[in-house]
Amino acid sequence: DHADEVLKELIAIGDELCRFLTLPTASMGRHRVTKSGRREAARTAEVAYRLYESLYTKRFISLSKLSERLKLAGLGGSEASRIRQFERFMGDAIE
Repeated sequence: DHADEVLKELIAIGDELCRFLTLPTASMGRHRVTKSGRREAARTAEVAYRLYESLYTKRFISLSKLSERLKLAGLGGSEASRIRQFERFMGDAIE
């Protein structure tokens, strides 16, 4: 049950990261010069911010809560520290 929840979160992180990384570019000249380009860039930026917030904030909080459940069930301090370290590695890689 716990492993399934963690796997679900990790798959969701991968899915949202893929969507974030494959957003269309919004840094071309037309995105700064033309009115329609600026609107397109604004929409792209809005979607990017929402995806990043969901990915980095909500998903990682969920993973942290799952780790806390393991600690309450008796997971040792060194193992919990290792889990937190992997979470930090993932967060640093995403940033």
